This record gives sequence, structure tokens and C-alpha cells, in this order.
Amino acid sequence: MSTALRPVYSEYFADPFVWQHEGVYYAVGTGEHEASGEIEGRSHVIPLLRSENLRDWEHVHFALVHPGAEHGEQFWAPAVTQGDDGMFYMYYSVGRYEWGINHHLRVAICDRPDGIYEDAGVELLRPNEEEVFVFDPHPYRDEDGRWYLFYNRNHLHEEHDEHGHARAGDTISCRPLETMTRLGTEPVQIMRPRFDWQRSPRKTDTEYPTVDWHTTEGACVVKRQDRFWCFYSGSAWHTDMYGVDYGVADHILGPYRPQILEGEESPRVLKAQPGVLRGPGHNSIVVGPDGQDFIVFHAWNEEMTKRQMHIEPIQWTDRGPRVRGGV
Repeated sequence: MSTALRPVYSEYFADPFVWQHEGVYYAVGTGEHEASGEIEGRSHVIPLLRSENLRDWEHVHFALVHPGAEHGEQFWAPAVTQGDDGMFYMYYSVGRYEWGINHHLRVAICDRPDGIYEDAGVELLRPNEEEVFVFDPHPYRDEDGRWYLFYNRNHLHEEHDEHGHARAGDTISCRPLETMTRLGTEPVQIMRPRFDWQRSPRKTDTEYPTVDWHTTEGACVVKRQDRFWCFYSGSAWHTDMYGVDYGVADHILGPYRPQILEGEESPRVLKAQPGVLRGPGHNSIVVGPDGQDFIVFHAWNEEMTKRQMHIEPIQWTDRGPRVRGGV
């Protein structure tokens, strides 16, 4: 009998973000066309799903009105939160390699979780000389009411810092949200790749042939056990090496420490296992109907033709978060 973990939704649905509102669960993610940029003629993008129990999911519609081809045709890793004003805000990145339009961060607004989101008409963050190619936004509201946006940037140089050797590659940063549609000006570095398992062959070998590229991406921050846990995905998303690990901090802006215990091997939360999981990654965390925490992530099907949404309970142990079948 196969021990493979089964997806909860059969269609292509990468970078899944799940949230709950008034007892109903909603999910947005990167669809097949959004991932590839093959969305010519589509007036709406980004699939939105609905569930009553986290197990059975139905497609509602494509939730975002296309903001215009001038922004690009690849829409990645949307995340939704309800603001203090009661409105729902969808953060996403958009761009296209072929046009030289690097991914930038935008936000769309709706008055209901499963409605039609309209782009706010502002650029949250466009790449510049310091922050090249920004993507994977993740909004977070701290207990004091302050809002933050975690996101990814490219860091093209290796460095030695207080944590040791930091590799060139995809880095997680954070900025405060001055309003739900305006970012603060000063980024804070949250997580940089430092481990061999985070090496990303695709960028290393083809896009940046002179750089030994490593990846930490797809931040998801939660507070548990009086500490902040920043989950992230490492290595190349299109391979079996992709996996989920975390850093821990006492403050929302860090510093986030790997906190690897003796005898542990990364990635510690989710990693590929033959016959069980292929390339699991880019997670969100949601509380289930019974109060149990669940980790939501995508993994490849056996044929490696589509990324599908999985949901599994996550346990908080004295050795950190653990997932059944994850490692």
C-alpha cells in the first residue's frame, strides 16, 4: 500500500495560502497559467477555492481582475488578509522574464473574502539596485496592531556576517506596512541562505552562471510558544530537493536563528521522500476547526507535471514543529 500523502485538491494549485473567515476556509494560489504567464485573453487571474472543513475544496472563480498587461503576465504567490478596516487585501507579485519586467509587489482590495479583487493602482515595491526581483509577499499583524510585509528579494553577493557565511541567492526581507497599501522605506533582512541543501541548480546553472545560487523563499510567520517562527522553502522549486525549514526569533523583526539541534538535518519540516512527497514547499499555516494547527503546502504529483495543495496537521514539539510524513 502506498504511503504517499494525498493532495486535497486535484488541480494545479501552487504556493497555497489558506485563511479562515467566519467559519469558512478560503485558499488562493498560483495557478498553472499564472505560473507560466500563459494567460493571454484572460480578464481574471489567481484561482480562489472554498472549503467548510479543510478537506473538501471547490473552485469559486478567478479572483483578481487582471491589472493590465503592462505589469507582466506571471502572477505568483498571492496572500490575503483582512485589514483593520474590514476590507480584504490580496498581496501578490507580477512580472515577466521575457519582457525584462522583473517581478514587483502589488495589492488588490475586496469587501469580502471570496469576491472579486480590484488592484489598488499602486506599486508596493518595484525592484531597484538594492532589491532585485521582489516576490512572495506575506502580510502579518503583530499583537500590538502593527502590520508588516515579508517578501523575497535577490541578493547577488556572498557575505560573512554575525551568523556566518551567507550565500548569494533569494533572501527574505520585511518592511512595516504604513497603511495596507503603502510600505515603509527601510527593509530588514530576515533570512538568507547559509546551508548546502538550499542550493538552487536552476538559477546557478542557467540564469546566473557565475553565481553559486541558493534559495530561501516563501516566508510564513506565526507566533507560537511565545516566539516567532519564520517558515521558509529552500532549494529549487522545480526539483525534489525543495523543502521547508524555519528560523526562530523573540521579536517580529528578528534576528531569526536556525536553532538546529544536535543530530538534526535540514530541511526539518518537509522534504522529499520517495513514494511520499516530491518537492514539498511554499507553505502557510492555518488553525483548523478543532483548534489544531495545519500546514498548507504544495508538492509535485508523481509525474512532476503539476503542483498540488496538501494540508497536514503540524505538531509543536520540544524539538520544533514537525509534520506527519514530512520528514
